[in-house]
Amino acid sequence: MKTTRADPQPADFTDVRATNLAVVLRHLRANGPSSRAAIAASTGLNKATVSSLTGTLIEQRLLRETGLSGNRIGRPGTALALDGSAYAAIGLQVAADRLTALAVDFAGDQLLLWHRQFDGGLAATGPGRAVSAVAAL
Repeated sequence: MKTTRADPQPADFTDVRATNLAVVLRHLRANGPSSRAAIAASTGLNKATVSSLTGTLIEQRLLRETGLSGNRIGRPGTALALDGSAYAAIGLQVAADRLTALAVDFAGDQLLLWHRQFDGGLAATGPGRAVSAVAAL
């Protein structure tokens, strides 16, 4: 039996850009609103790269400008914060006796929390009713 190993492939521009976008988002998630200069200083990315990345994230409605940042000497920068109000994640939990749904926006703010209890358990209601309940949810 012969095994082959794939040689490591170099990262292309798309991979590097996606990684850098994640670095900027992760920084803002952990540190809150920051100026472009503060993001560059904290992440090690250069200022031009941060400006390009944040421009893309603003266009995608994942970031928003929140006003002037006065946390440094010299000309104040524009603070950026997570937005994501255009996006939501939905989680469903199917338990033996209930269904639960949770929706949060990109910034992590809860939009919806919903519970539905089933007398006698979800299994007792039958699979058709359980599927209908999940679909309605």
